[in-house]
Amino acid sequence: MGCELIATVDRGQIEQGFGGGATTSTSTDVGGMGGMGGQGMGGMGGTGGGGTPCSNPTECPGADTECMTRTCEGGVCGLLTQPIGMPLQAQTAGDCKEVQCDGLGGQKIVNVANDALDDMNECTLDTCSEGMPLHTFLPSGSPCSEGGGTQCSGAGTCIECLKGTDCASLVCQGNACVPPTCADQVKNGDETDTDCGGSCGPCLTGKACAAAGDCVSGVCTGNVCQAPTCSDGVKNGAESDIDCGGGACAFCADNLGCVSGADCGSGVCTNNICGPTVCGDGVKGAAEGCDDGNSLAGDCCSAACQLEPDCEVENNDTPTKSLVSATFPPNGIIKASITPIGDIDLLAITTTQVIDLKLETFSGYTPGACTSIDTQLRLMASDGVTQLVYDDDGGLNFCSLITPATYAGARQLAPGTYFVRVNEYGDNATIPAYSVQLTVMATCGNGIKEGYEQCDDGNANDNDNCSNLCKIITTPEVEPNDTCMTANGPIAAAVGGSPFLSGAISPIGDNDWFAFTVPATADVVFETFDAGGPGACVSTDTEIQVFKSDCVTPLGPAQNVGGLGSCAKLNPTVDAQVRHLPAGTYYVRVNEYQNNATLAGYTLQASIVALCGNGVMEGYEECDGGAGCDANCDRIPLCGDGYADAPEICDDGNTVGGDGCDATCSAVEANYLCPPSGGPCITTCGDSLLTGPEQCDDGNLMNGDGCDSACAAESLPTVEVEPNGTFADAELRANDPAPILISSVSTTISGAISPIADQDYYKVVLAADSVVHAEIFDSTGNNCPSGMTTTLTLFNAAQAQIAVDTTSGILSCSALTGFMPAGTYYLRVEETGNNAAIAAYRLQVKIQTPVGSESEQNDVVSFADPIAGASDVFVIGSHQQNLDADIYAVTVPAGRSIRAEIIEGSAAETCENNGIDSRLTLINPAGTEVLSDDDSGRGFCSLIDGTGASPLHLGAKNLAGGTYFINVRASTTTSAQTGPSGQFDYRLVIWVR
Repeated sequence: MGCELIATVDRGQIEQGFGGGATTSTSTDVGGMGGMGGQGMGGMGGTGGGGTPCSNPTECPGADTECMTRTCEGGVCGLLTQPIGMPLQAQTAGDCKEVQCDGLGGQKIVNVANDALDDMNECTLDTCSEGMPLHTFLPSGSPCSEGGGTQCSGAGTCIECLKGTDCASLVCQGNACVPPTCADQVKNGDETDTDCGGSCGPCLTGKACAAAGDCVSGVCTGNVCQAPTCSDGVKNGAESDIDCGGGACAFCADNLGCVSGADCGSGVCTNNICGPTVCGDGVKGAAEGCDDGNSLAGDCCSAACQLEPDCEVENNDTPTKSLVSATFPPNGIIKASITPIGDIDLLAITTTQVIDLKLETFSGYTPGACTSIDTQLRLMASDGVTQLVYDDDGGLNFCSLITPATYAGARQLAPGTYFVRVNEYGDNATIPAYSVQLTVMATCGNGIKEGYEQCDDGNANDNDNCSNLCKIITTPEVEPNDTCMTANGPIAAAVGGSPFLSGAISPIGDNDWFAFTVPATADVVFETFDAGGPGACVSTDTEIQVFKSDCVTPLGPAQNVGGLGSCAKLNPTVDAQVRHLPAGTYYVRVNEYQNNATLAGYTLQASIVALCGNGVMEGYEECDGGAGCDANCDRIPLCGDGYADAPEICDDGNTVGGDGCDATCSAVEANYLCPPSGGPCITTCGDSLLTGPEQCDDGNLMNGDGCDSACAAESLPTVEVEPNGTFADAELRANDPAPILISSVSTTISGAISPIADQDYYKVVLAADSVVHAEIFDSTGNNCPSGMTTTLTLFNAAQAQIAVDTTSGILSCSALTGFMPAGTYYLRVEETGNNAAIAAYRLQVKIQTPVGSESEQNDVVSFADPIAGASDVFVIGSHQQNLDADIYAVTVPAGRSIRAEIIEGSAAETCENNGIDSRLTLINPAGTEVLSDDDSGRGFCSLIDGTGASPLHLGAKNLAGGTYFINVRASTTTSAQTGPSGQFDYRLVIWVR
């Protein structure tokens, strides 16, 4: 039996390589060892026993490898293995690995550091790391030669440069040297300084140079470019020729180069050559006052190139230049132009008096139009810098307008010099011709209180009530004066006004007392204002009461309204208590209305408006002087004095018979009617006798029967035809043979509401847009008695209600006034409440006649717009500034009454929606306020009505003949605010009846 080799393999010591073949023991009696399994798996052990016999190794089983060869020793086959670590001949270059023998006849792969892969890049370091090739970038600046480079970039590339100093041109772009340029911000090439000189452009002043051509100025001194001068013998800088032109240097002589006339001494540049000037060439020569490029007169520059009057004088774009150029008066027209683009005109004006000033721009040299220009207008203070007022397009179209009514800065300008500044809006266009119209709206010292003057006594004396600046001079109250016994004064009430007294109500509940003396029987106005004096009442709510000399007995109730705004005023025209006051001392108490607030300041004045003894019958005097007049200006009854005092039956102002009243004032003569209170008698209307001025006399005093109550011929009214209680009925009646249709300028329809709840419908057809007034009267056609109540409703063509009224006519009768576009409408008349009958009524519908539009400035009586036409007319106005006032003059025959109403002027706002909040004031021919109304019209619109036997406003009824004034302004509640209801378009409709 042979021996058997038993071996145990420690697999942890075996590298996992290729599996080996089984070995054959050199011993013939021992089986071979099992080969190593591939990938760590052991081979099957050889069979024990004797070895394979052989005579030559090639006869042995298996094949030879680099790590194991067959042997034949002693006739027995065997194996010879190579030592561990012997490398094999076949290797993969650059894979950082080596195949070696494992000492058991097999192979293994190991990591090696000397088999790095060469990436053929000079700028990388080739190494192995853990059996893997690694290529690391060499540091920037490492030498290399690939592709014409000289150094590594640090990112694995061979480049030409990293910075400018690596290049001969000193310019390295994209790691490549580039040739010099004139914009590389480096001094290189043949440049004398950075990017200039040499073959580049010339250098600026202060840069290095080698020759004159290297410099913009053409002057190189000490290798430095010099600044241009007007004596360097070189055409440089802004010069148009050598050392001349350009503005900084002297003018160029004729035949030298130029860019414009400004370069030339002659002012003429033709084809870039200076030449001589002539009038009309548009260049102002030395002997010319102007040159506008033509030889025409009337355009501010005469045919002889001399300035014409009232024209601007250039250069006038600064205050100093303007004063040297020309100074203008504050009244008149200034002609000017804006040229070139960006031009500014400062026009100096001088006033020697305090004035309110209006300024307005127009296109062309004649005021009245604004076409194709857009101006900006400023009023500047005497320094020419401080802006007092600015306006863009308050005038026509895009022209400018500054008025005292709109801008406080144009009011009460003190004597001195001011500047009117005009420029084109945007400063991006010229204005070949424009004009500025200057208008003095008020002049202090002319004795007429106008505009925004507080007073004007016609003198320059500061020791009276009015200063030389037309500001009131006040005497302040002296506390304590909170009782009658401690009243300040006495102060003499005077014609034209007492001295102004100023006071304050503080603390809450304070009262101020003042004593006034009245020299003779007089009508006296006691009026309060705010601290600013006459014409203003802002945030001031006063109450005044007048007491007799006993300090106990009041002349009448306290008054808290009547003046401007919420300021109190006692006025003889409306307050009987201050009429015909006997001579003596009176005490006035002033307090804050309701005594629940303080007043920082107020002003008080007592003015005598009628004084007995001056020989003029005025106010509430019955006479003033003469045999029939007593010392208190009360009449001593006498036949022939024109007053029918008992027991006189009449008094026609004489003691001659045959003229209506007999010689003894005891009987009215036949066929005459004498006024019960006295005065001239007239022929008797209604006696069936046609006498005197009567046009007719039908034996009665009824209206509507062809002859009215004044015996004037009249057209008979249309009589309603029943049934007319529906819209359909109204259509039928309008198409009857005798149509009941309202379509003419004036239509009167007589009707009745019977039975109770009857309603009368009438069709209205307007051929054109119209302002229409519809009003209901009783059967007389001019009155509405107490107890008669009506409702008047207006419908559109679709039978939808537009407006309704119950009491805007006389007493409880209806009236509607408004703008109605052309079309079809319906009117309905009914008794208010439909619970009573109306025996007879008259519906009068009149189309009002337009008489034009307001024209500013019309905020004072002296500039009031006259209203043409006696009655049933309207004027269009615009109230776009809350403090604006529009005043209209109306001529009223003696004995007539006024009705005036504000209605809408556009579709932008309505009375009913309270978009218009107006106030109407009636002023008598003497300029005294008679009455004021806020919102008696529709919504917050105003209405003054003196018509009817019992009018809404007694002060507007039965007026003395003369010119009256109607003032339209914002309501008290908005006059000092900027709310939209104080800004409105309106129509003022006026009736004189």
